Amino acid sequence: MKQEELLINRLAAYAGSDMYPFHMPGHKRMPGPMDSFANPFTVDITEIDGFDNLHHPEGILRDSMRWAADVYGADQTYYLINGSTSGILAAVCGTVPRGGRILVSRNCHKSVYHGIYLNQLKTSYVYPQEIAGLGIQGGITAEDVDRMLKRYMDTQAVLIVCPTYDGIVSDIEAISQIVHRAGLPLIVDEAHGAHFRYDAMFPVSALDLGADDYLTKPFGTAELLARIRTALRHSQRAAGTQSLKYEVGDLLIDFERRLVRVKGQDVHLTQIEYKLVSLLAQNAGKVMTYESIISKIWGPFADSDNQILRVNMAHIRRKLEENPAEPQYIFTEIGVGYRMREE
Repeated sequence: MKQEELLINRLAAYAGSDMYPFHMPGHKRMPGPMDSFANPFTVDITEIDGFDNLHHPEGILRDSMRWAADVYGADQTYYLINGSTSGILAAVCGTVPRGGRILVSRNCHKSVYHGIYLNQLKTSYVYPQEIAGLGIQGGITAEDVDRMLKRYMDTQAVLIVCPTYDGIVSDIEAISQIVHRAGLPLIVDEAHGAHFRYDAMFPVSALDLGADDYLTKPFGTAELLARIRTALRHSQRAAGTQSLKYEVGDLLIDFERRLVRVKGQDVHLTQIEYKLVSLLAQNAGKVMTYESIISKIWGPFADSDNQILRVNMAHIRRKLEENPAEPQYIFTEIGVGYRMREE
């Protein structure tokens, strides 16, 4: 093989050219903070003592993923390798049973089609708008999603790419409302929008607009167990095995619309707060132990320390209770857990 045909030499020639990289990865070969990072060969290791195991994180990787979850405002974050493909496969296969139907945007990544093939799914498509004069695809409209869901009533999940590879953002909030009204989970592939949470100048992240599952780079969020719980919750509602509303006194929780109101006024809850309230309301009258709540909300590998749970419950009470010191809806079973007032 000629020297110029060697992979390393061709890469070096490309790096030295004036070709601007309109492709991944996002650093665009430009100098930046990573210049001060250690030589990658000196820190390339396997699973050794002190550095945890990605398949069962208990130490430094677990702590790092919790930090990443805080950065992105996710309930949980799990690092993925080889891009977000494995997360896409898990999302598709974890939300729709084998042979079911999924509605996807026609401009999605090929990993979505791989998941569809692996799980032998029936597929419906919603097509992006055309942007005249630019020669690129636009976003997905909420109206088109609504039309396709009414046409294919057996749809069990919806997957949208946002932003597109050309940077076009769809109205995820409107799409989320339509999808949730149908009792379905919404998966958003936001691999090209990892920067959205870093500045107000960028669009709002899909996670803050109602997406049930969300994948981005450099971090892949919402691990498989949480995803399966979400899918089961939606399927139970669709089957009529679970009430779509919790209404006691002045408190209304509309699970279908992900809406919480007190005395007719909308109450803004964070993702974690809403999940906590929903969990307790869907088990109204039952005592939920600290351990079971932490496991269901933060995952089976979460720290058993209930301090973070108590902090969130205090925030919830301030938002829902007229007098948090004398709660009407959420009661503490001292030393055991919490109980929601029964309807």
